[in-house]
Amino acid sequence: MTVLQLPSARQAPLMAPPERYRTAAWIAEVVFYGDFTAEWVLKHCPREQLSRKCVRFFESRVRRWAADRHRAGAA
Repeated sequence: MTVLQLPSARQAPLMAPPERYRTAAWIAEVVFYGDFTAEWVLKHCPREQLSRKCVRFFESRVRRWAADRHRAGAA
């Protein structure tokens, strides 16, 4: 018979830290290497609308979106 051990309160669960929200300017500079403007990123990339004026992006989501678009155009 096997006994499963549950993590104690002292052991933190193995989870990745939550991803940070990024601005359109950051996405344009880091993800697209300055090839596109922040305005282009705001208009075309998947985003999170935090309030009426506050828009933020997840880097991984934008990178996946760009890779999917690239693959679709290359096919």
